[in-house]
Amino acid sequence: MHLDLNNPRSIVTWWQVYPERHGPQLSALARLQPQFAASIREARRLIDDDPQLAARHAAARLQQGRQSGWVPSAEDLALDGVAEEQGADLAPDSPGTLDDAHEPPLPSGAWH
Repeated sequence: MHLDLNNPRSIVTWWQVYPERHGPQLSALARLQPQFAASIREARRLIDDDPQLAARHAAARLQQGRQSGWVPSAEDLALDGVAEEQGADLAPDSPGTLDDAHEPPLPSGAWH
């Protein structure tokens, strides 16, 4: 598969292969290579505008959030545009206490 980071549709096609892993990778790529950030944001908009892809996105974020100790980075929250809305208090109560009953809050629209 060829990934063209200048083409939002190519990004969406690549993301669909493994959303749980490719979402965080896209967040990292947008930070590390800002020349692709606009294309990556557009790809996320395309995903969120499609009901089926949005459902896969939500499921991928839920699975990512169930991993012990996972908390979205400040950079990812800023890229997602929710840092101001959610505040900085996104860390779990204490390390190692995550389970199905107590999950860290997930930002809406995040790649994770």
